[in-house]
Amino acid sequence: MTTKILVDQHTSNHLIEIFSKNGSIIKSIQEITSCELLIDLTLNSNKLEILKKCEDEDVAALIDTSCVDNSSFLSHKALIGCCAFHLAPTHNIEFTPGRFANFKNEIENMFKVSFVNYIHPSTGFVFGRIFSMVINETYLAYESKVATIADIDRAMQFGVNYPFGPAQFALGKEIFIATLLNNLAKKSTGQRYEMSLYLQNFIKEIH
Repeated sequence: MTTKILVDQHTSNHLIEIFSKNGSIIKSIQEITSCELLIDLTLNSNKLEILKKCEDEDVAALIDTSCVDNSSFLSHKALIGCCAFHLAPTHNIEFTPGRFANFKNEIENMFKVSFVNYIHPSTGFVFGRIFSMVINETYLAYESKVATIADIDRAMQFGVNYPFGPAQFALGKEIFIATLLNNLAKKSTGQRYEMSLYLQNFIKEIH
């Protein structure tokens, strides 16, 4: 299966390494041509524009929607599904199937990932939505001088048996976490998603 991998400046080197083994890396929506499968690993690209281009080129698309509401994409005819590669803690990836979900098994075999079906579309899926709040609280606690970042990570690992501390997990993913919290805040009337100063700096980078 001819596969292209769409990345941008925020795509992690870890994901690029995983997917480039069986696909060609591209950096522009206009490069979505002459392939059967597109895997989107971008933060900033317009997801609907990606799907429209895939439809025009008769390409099936797997779209990373770690940070955005995926409900508007699910009826699109080019869509394999929406997933959360960037905020996944393991190779088990939350996945909401689209029209071409039959491609799922081939992608799992090609890239050694496992999709966990999550049929209810939502911003951030389950893990990202909840753990982004834990990460934000880590930085809020630090900024309130409750404890050091290292102490908070240690407390969460030994106190509640997390396999990694929240700040340790967030390293390199801060811009995705900040974007997710920002988009959740836009949908909420309360202050639950109010961001730490540390994460606010990452939002400034993309505006």
